[in-house]
Amino acid sequence: MLLSSVLLPAWIAHRKSRSADPAEPVHHLHRYVLFATVPCAVFSVVRIPAYAWLEMPYWHPWYEFGARLTGAPDNQYASLGPGALLYTLQGSSLGLGYYVLFKRHSLLNAVLFLGGFLSSIYSFVFPVYGRVGMPSPWSWHAVAWGAHVFMALSAWYTPRFFQTCWPRLDRVTRGFVAVALAALLVTPSAFAFWKATAWQFPAQHRIDQAAFGRLELVYAQGSAALDISASEERMTYRLRLGPRVFTSYIKRALALDARNVEIRGRVMEAERTLAWCAAHASELPSARASIGQAEAYASSLERLNFTEIQIECVGPVEALERVSEATPVLLLWDARVTLVGDREAQEQRRRGHAWARVRPGKLVLSEVSSDRM
Repeated sequence: MLLSSVLLPAWIAHRKSRSADPAEPVHHLHRYVLFATVPCAVFSVVRIPAYAWLEMPYWHPWYEFGARLTGAPDNQYASLGPGALLYTLQGSSLGLGYYVLFKRHSLLNAVLFLGGFLSSIYSFVFPVYGRVGMPSPWSWHAVAWGAHVFMALSAWYTPRFFQTCWPRLDRVTRGFVAVALAALLVTPSAFAFWKATAWQFPAQHRIDQAAFGRLELVYAQGSAALDISASEERMTYRLRLGPRVFTSYIKRALALDARNVEIRGRVMEAERTLAWCAAHASELPSARASIGQAEAYASSLERLNFTEIQIECVGPVEALERVSEATPVLLLWDARVTLVGDREAQEQRRRGHAWARVRPGKLVLSEVSSDRM
């Protein structure tokens, strides 16, 4: 959209210099651009009641628009502002398409193009690419089609208003109408910023904190192995992190990301240390990379809801030789991890322990505990 906006003046100048037909759209683009801003605003204004009744915030795609353009984090003001600008350019270009593509700006053409054709594309594309991980019930489709019909009606009526009604208005009435039109154009962005501050961010804060709070890091049953060489013994076991999947403010299924994972631990027998343990990961596998592909994203969420982290333990073989199969050994771990939700990140420390017994080639779990610090 930005590239098109940059190239548009050059194309307009070229066409105007070559066009001898006064009816060609290039000679009326300045008016068409003005007209097109009205249906763009109407499309969002009529969806405000849908937010109030059904909690369907129309501005949630704006974050993705802005994040892709600027690289700013999603669901922040830094991505909402540029996203609102891109939305306005995109929405206005659709209205502009009606004025440019159709020689007759009739109500039928407006309803068929903006209310029917664009609605069908919207209902097909957004659930597949823009609403991955989110439900798209009949109410969502009904709101989208209804908003496009209102967009079509306003696109059809706006030129008629300025051509027939506007010239007959006195100066005071024109001032009131201009203020009303300005309020209409500002309302979608103003309402989005207001509700993002007053509702979305506090709601998502509670959701993120609840997701952080229910996460557990526990011993994965039956995951331990034991390898003894001439000089050292190696034990490996896995810790299971989860559940990671939660539902965001727009009812999208997301998986908590985990970064800077640092785990230290020991294997103990009574007061003796049998082995020292460690694991590190700069980032655990994330489902967000596949958020543009519905099937791959659903599969990633299911696979990553509980993620296992392998812990490597190394110690002298002499320490293990005195441990019998009847003697319990204690696995201790202390973990630090930065959890990343939809809007917020939180560093947490988890520690826990598991009792096990040594068997040939493995450790057999007998009891486990995990505590949050």
